[in-house]
Amino acid sequence: MTRPFNIMQMVRDRDAAYAFFRDVLGFDTFFLGEPTTSPTPEINPLGIPLSLTTTVPYRAGIVFPVPGEFGRMEMIEIMGIDGQDYAERCNAPNLGILAVRFPVRDVEEAKALLEEREWPIHLPVVDATVQPYGRVRVFGVKTPDGANVQFYAPTADAD
Repeated sequence: MTRPFNIMQMVRDRDAAYAFFRDVLGFDTFFLGEPTTSPTPEINPLGIPLSLTTTVPYRAGIVFPVPGEFGRMEMIEIMGIDGQDYAERCNAPNLGILAVRFPVRDVEEAKALLEEREWPIHLPVVDATVQPYGRVRVFGVKTPDGANVQFYAPTADAD
């Protein structure tokens, strides 16, 4: 990663998402919190209604891919409120950010490592033009909640 980033995903099970990023992708822990509620009713960015912020707990986990980088992946589980699951919509041609992409030195090597860790490959290795990266070889996996994580390397004929 060459620029700071912060991605937050609402998840069904924070521990399952955390295990994916830690054990499958090899990320390090920045924060892994206990369930928490607000001491007083307050507006929060998680979408918990004001009247429930003192009684509905949430728990968070934050991981990062490379020590010293600014980028972090956050996962938030709200406990006790059922929401809508839109994971099925996280596929092209839907608009918006559909994947988090990480550069790797060798796509086949990275894919083999994830297969060795017994995580299913969702998008097989393909050659593609991906903006702003140009010509790349790319493959992808799904998180336990259905978010797309892709890994890419420039091809020899990259722009």
